[in-house]
Formats: sequence, structure tokens, C-alpha cells
Amino acid sequence: MYRPKRRQLVAGLALSTAAAALGPVQALARGGKDPIPEKNSRCVGLIGGLGPPSTIFYYENLLRAFAEVGVTPRLLIDEADLERGLAFVQADDRAGLARYLATLIDQLAAGGAQLVAMAAVTPHLCMPQLAPLSHLPIVDIITAIDVELRRRRAHRVALLGNRYTMAQRLYGRLTGFELIDLGPDVVSKVHRIYLSVVANGGASPDDLSYLRALCARLVRQEGVDTIIVGGTELSIVLKEGTEPFPLLDCSLAHIRAIVARAMA
Repeated sequence: MYRPKRRQLVAGLALSTAAAALGPVQALARGGKDPIPEKNSRCVGLIGGLGPPSTIFYYENLLRAFAEVGVTPRLLIDEADLERGLAFVQADDRAGLARYLATLIDQLAAGGAQLVAMAAVTPHLCMPQLAPLSHLPIVDIITAIDVELRRRRAHRVALLGNRYTMAQRLYGRLTGFELIDLGPDVVSKVHRIYLSVVANGGASPDDLSYLRALCARLVRQEGVDTIIVGGTELSIVLKEGTEPFPLLDCSLAHIRAIVARAMA
């Protein structure tokens, strides 16, 4: 399974952040005018590593989202152990997963984080167990999805993601909408594609064609008005706003919520 070395990932993030921070200093050194004072944001702690492509997706899109409001973000990233987290998920040990994630939140808090978010959908299955253990406010992806669905006045929705997300219907926390049953064959196929994207960083042409045909069928035959892209890895291949069907990218909704909380 593709997994970049942690040292390489952290070094890359550090260089990117340092470059952004040095911009005004270098302008002054060249005799430029004083930079315009930047807006401030709270320091965001991000739990990554629960799917390396998703961590990179969050980092890049957080930078874009903060740039849109004129802010150089304050970010900390702590990498979770993918295998350890997956073992908790496969055993449906939500209390154990919550305790593990709480230790990562404590590390982020010690580093100066003022709020925290998880750069993946699946770990949110333990939010009811994690929230009482966390010493920082958590920006919850399912709350962000709920807010966006209501803003769109969605009614009949479909959910694409990994097997755990689809089978447990966003862990029973998404209410007030008709969530259609995709059936075991479709769930298995989408789950396999999801794992392939995690491993390879993208989808094959055949897999992408299948996903697009599935989305078109859900809208045309099942009367679906919103398709939730419920896995960050799938967000890499099914991009909201670029496909001819109504996608809701849960990761982008989450990122918008993170920025709003950081700026509040």
C-alpha cells in the first residue's frame, strides 16, 4: 500500500509553510513596502496518516481555502498509524479508536493547536466516544455534510465511500434524508475502487468509467438529487463541480467548516 515516509511528508509541509511565512520578510529585504497585516486564525491541528493521499488533499485544499480569505494558516499535522487505526475500525472498537485518537489530539494541543480535525471520513465513526475525551474542539465532518445537504435542500441522497462508511450509512449520524441502499454488489465494487485509489493515488480508466456510470444511473433511475462523495480518496477522482451530476464532496465541505471555525 502506498505510504510516503513520514519524514518526507513532514519536511515537505514544513518547507511549504516556511516559504509562505518568509514572503513578507523577503519583500522587505528587497526594499519593498511593509506587507499588509494578515488576518489571524486559530491554530488548526490535523490528524493525518489515516490515508496518505487524503492528508495531502486536506493540506493543499486548506491552503487554498485560507488563501481565499487572505490568511496564511497556522497548521499542525500529527500522523496517525494507519494499520493501528484500521485494526480498531475492522474490530468495530470505537472506544479503542477514540482513546487512540485522543492521544494524538493531546499531542496537537501540546504543540499549540486550538481546534482539531481528522483528515478522513472513517475515524468519525467514533465521534460520540471521542468528543468527551478531547481537550480541543473537533470540527466534525458529518455535521459539515448535514449543513451542506440542508443548504442544498437535498432529499434523496446516495453515499459513496469505503465499505464501513457505506454499510453503516455514515454511522447512523446522518438523519432527515432518504439515504438509498446501493446493494452489496455495488458496495463491494466501490470499496475495491476506493482501496485502489488509496494504494495508487488515482483510479484506472475502467474504474473511473464505472463510478461515472453509477452516478449517472443513480440520478436517472433512482431519483437521487445528491451523491455524497464520502471518502477523501474518491474526491481525488470524482471532483465536485466538474461532473455532470450533483456531487457533494464531503472533504471540501469539511475543509470549509474548518476554515470557518478557525476564523471565528
